[in-house]
Amino acid sequence: MAPVGPVVLEVDSEGPTSLRAKWSQPAKPSGNITYTLLYTHTGPGDDDGGDEGDGDSVYNSSEAGRWVSVGGLQPYSNYSLMIRACNTMGCVDSRPTAVSMPPTAPDGVMPPCGLDATPASLQLSWLPPGRANAPGPLYYDLQMRATPDGPIRQ
Repeated sequence: MAPVGPVVLEVDSEGPTSLRAKWSQPAKPSGNITYTLLYTHTGPGDDDGGDEGDGDSVYNSSEAGRWVSVGGLQPYSNYSLMIRACNTMGCVDSRPTAVSMPPTAPDGVMPPCGLDATPASLQLSWLPPGRANAPGPLYYDLQMRATPDGPIRQ
């Protein structure tokens, strides 16, 4: 007989790129259970903009009731997670649980490129970061040093 009863999933963000999850065992496991934590990227930063079936597997275990960490997630993004509890006769799924990852500093910041330099001025250009990782407009702070060990000038 397949597992019977609800599987309750708890999820908390640990930081901008990781979360922790814990789940309960079904009321009637009916044998050895394998748990699979599945996620779908659902919000800001979602490259394809849609659901992909059941989602991607991020963790497999034969244990319930303890916290596990999942890393490699995108900051300032939304995910939907669910746990699938299976035995040899079938599976039972938890309800989907939503989690929002917190914002952080931009990723993929490239150094500026020099276009023109004179003794009194310097003309530079730069590209926006690969991923903003936060809401709102980007702000830039340009700093320079006259020598490698010299003080920073803004």
